[in-house]
Amino acid sequence: MRIKSILMLTISFMCIYNLVLLFANIRAIKRIKETEKKMETQRSLATAPMVSVLVPARDEVENILPCVQSLLSQHYDNFEVIVYDDNSTDGTLDKLLSIQDPRLKVLKGKDVPPGWMGKNWACHNLAKHAKGDYLIFVDADTVAKPSMLPSTMSFVLEHNIKAGSGIPTEDMKSFGELITVPFMYWGFLAIFPYFLSNRIKLLGGFSLAIGQFMVFEKNFYHSLGGHAAVKSAITEDVALASLVRRSGEPFFLFRLGDLLHCRMYKGISDAAKGFSRSYGAVFGYRWSLTLVACIWLTCFALMPVFLFPTHTTWSIRVISANLLVWIGVVGAFDAPWVVAFLSPLVYITSGFFLVYGSYLAQRGNLEWKGRSALDFVEQEK
Repeated sequence: MRIKSILMLTISFMCIYNLVLLFANIRAIKRIKETEKKMETQRSLATAPMVSVLVPARDEVENILPCVQSLLSQHYDNFEVIVYDDNSTDGTLDKLLSIQDPRLKVLKGKDVPPGWMGKNWACHNLAKHAKGDYLIFVDADTVAKPSMLPSTMSFVLEHNIKAGSGIPTEDMKSFGELITVPFMYWGFLAIFPYFLSNRIKLLGGFSLAIGQFMVFEKNFYHSLGGHAAVKSAITEDVALASLVRRSGEPFFLFRLGDLLHCRMYKGISDAAKGFSRSYGAVFGYRWSLTLVACIWLTCFALMPVFLFPTHTTWSIRVISANLLVWIGVVGAFDAPWVVAFLSPLVYITSGFFLVYGSYLAQRGNLEWKGRSALDFVEQEK
């Protein structure tokens, strides 16, 4: 009985915490307005900064053409697109070489040196070849609207952003994606107090970012050490954001909305591989922490349902508060509305991914894109 009471009290507190953070973070994580007028004026004055759009790609034969063609279609004059083919074996390089455009540069990948994660090495090499005043790192499974670049640069210049990360609209086309991908959205809005992260120095080491879209003022990026400074990080996006905050500069999160779409994973099997790797890194792949988190998420999802017959009022309040949070999350990120009603499954599957990541690390089977990540697990602990 005592354990049940403690869990009920903790879940009640969690609901209040989620609601407070939701409203605070929605205001803090601004949504970029789709606009081209301001940048058109700047282009006419020849003041639009040069932008290098950098794309690391490994075995992306199905995604690379839509991605690169959408980037080359941007309504912005002063930019280049550089793609680093990271030793793909599926024909990605052939697809890239079929594109004839003077603004596109294709780099043939080199072997990854010891101590480097593959993506970090690719981004490091991309930055070395970039000519722009600003660097935008974009994943190869994204597709941009033609107004993405002018809208983003208007926002970056208006807010004097030296480092930031844009959250795209995640396309979810299967049931497995609907019960896995949205957990990331919930984390952005309802778990981490982003609205305080740029104000309180103590929170500097706990920043958030999403590697699908990251923007840096080039000189500032190099002053941090770039990707070389986080070369062994499994979640390099978060590591870079933390590095920015420790330097004393703010790190901006913003919502790209319809300007950029991404389909992270195709089904629950792909999601399990990807999220187990990234979620596990948050807890350093420690069995004890991931198991506790998994149990907690399962209780958070199921207790209001199981206790409904005996604690009806409490269950209704918790279910209503949770639903309100998810309606806010879905609305903020243009996710399918059905996700709000699938949240218990989202919690349970994400808890499983946490434990599964630790299991893979212990078994020595943790890998991504055909490369082992096991050597870097100890550094995440």
